[in-house]
Amino acid sequence: MDLAAAVKQLIDLAAAKEQAAQRAATQIETHDIDERHPNHYLLRVGAEITERETPVPDFACQLDHIEDLIDLARHGERGEMPPAGTVTIWHNPAAIVVRRADFPRSAYAHLFLHQSRAAQIVDSLAKAGSFTQKQFIALVRSDLPNVIEGAASLVDAIRQLKFTSASEASGTVQLGKESMGRSIENEVTGAGVIPEFVTMRLPLYDNSAPVDSTITVTADVEIDLAEQRLSLRPVAAQLISEGQRVAADLHKWLSKEANAGDDEQTIAVYRGRVEFES
Repeated sequence: MDLAAAVKQLIDLAAAKEQAAQRAATQIETHDIDERHPNHYLLRVGAEITERETPVPDFACQLDHIEDLIDLARHGERGEMPPAGTVTIWHNPAAIVVRRADFPRSAYAHLFLHQSRAAQIVDSLAKAGSFTQKQFIALVRSDLPNVIEGAASLVDAIRQLKFTSASEASGTVQLGKESMGRSIENEVTGAGVIPEFVTMRLPLYDNSAPVDSTITVTADVEIDLAEQRLSLRPVAAQLISEGQRVAADLHKWLSKEANAGDDEQTIAVYRGRVEFES
């Protein structure tokens, strides 16, 4: 498999993972509309069906801008102040969700947080296997541009690597059979200038996040002498801790912006996924 196909496979896997997380983050319970009364809706809870007078809201939707999501949480769909204590905001690595307790459980607005391409690749490196010299150089220069500190020096060092192998054969003859053994010694020259680890700085999200989502992660540079290949392994614990730091910054931002101004109500902000009763 060439590098382009390998990177595409990594991105496809990361995209599928992100889509699954987005679906889990925004589970929606459907409700049936009574066509005889457009301004009413039927709420089904198990086998019991009840009619509610609250009009089905128009804003059960996906938004593209965080400013619109905050405005909707604070002022409602048409600038009508939501009843006090009815609005909550939930966020997780995949989405930011606004809920209103006075509306059907399926009626809320959400904004997806899209992981950056660089973050998808770095997140998948732990399972990516190893690369040839040519593939590794393309990974550093083309797939992770401006991500690895000292990338130019690293690429030059990788280019200077020379893998060699020497074999020595020995044989013994015994009664009725002959055996041949071979030992192989692998060497690599130029590895002394290759760092054991590198520092990567990259955005966790694209522009969908309202806070600086830049994370800093250390990655080990490993050389497989037997296979004559290289690998780049980000430290998993750092990926987790940096993601938690960005989530904490997002939590502070949402809590501040959702409760800015002279509004009488307080909008609570929670970390987690929105769950609905079946």
